[in-house]
Amino acid sequence: MSLFSSLQPQQIIPSANPVNNGQSAADAAKERAEEQQADFLNLLLTQLAAQNPLDPMDTDEFSAQLTRYSILEQGIETNQNLTVTNDLLGQNATAASFSYIGKNVEVETNMNSVQNGEATWSYVVEGDADNVVLTVTDKNGARLGEFDGSIEPGVQSFTFDASGTALEEGAPVYLSIRATEGVDENKLNARSTAILNVDGVWTNQDESLLTAGELSFRTSDILKIVDGATDNATAQQPPL
Repeated sequence: MSLFSSLQPQQIIPSANPVNNGQSAADAAKERAEEQQADFLNLLLTQLAAQNPLDPMDTDEFSAQLTRYSILEQGIETNQNLTVTNDLLGQNATAASFSYIGKNVEVETNMNSVQNGEATWSYVVEGDADNVVLTVTDKNGARLGEFDGSIEPGVQSFTFDASGTALEEGAPVYLSIRATEGVDENKLNARSTAILNVDGVWTNQDESLLTAGELSFRTSDILKIVDGATDNATAQQPPL
């Protein structure tokens, strides 16, 4: 388990549901508010310096401007407090990430990692397929095997046995699915999810990431925790 130890080069699984970086947005809002505060103060001081002593600024107008400045200042302070709160929430999220270590989780991706000599995916074909071909490749795009997939409806499981390859433990592998129907071999859409065993946690400046071999992913990408994923998976499909 890595557990913040030095990691092998990691590939981050693209998020199926990307979210905006809230911290960057907060920093930008804070910068704009501080610029507005400085501009407002400079304008107010310029008005005071340029006013006619015989015809000074109206008291009500001056009070209104001070009120607006006070509101702006309070907004900046509130933003700073929210930033602190976000930092605390981020620390709690990092701590919660450790609870996933050792668990099998399901993530929507065609990427996987060789763990205990194999890699398992679930997949579903949209439509009535007459032919399904599963192809597994390594990170360089080299084909590792081509297999008959199930044409049955619903979610199917496929386990790639990497014991006969030169792949090391933790190496990334990729699944592509070609599903067709009819004599014209019309292509059907197919989706896959990977079953990954969480073996570590690491963090960068923005977020905490879980690891499975050489792959990293976010807790928000986890669809569910899968108990006994490899025990329930179908055996490796026979090669074509």
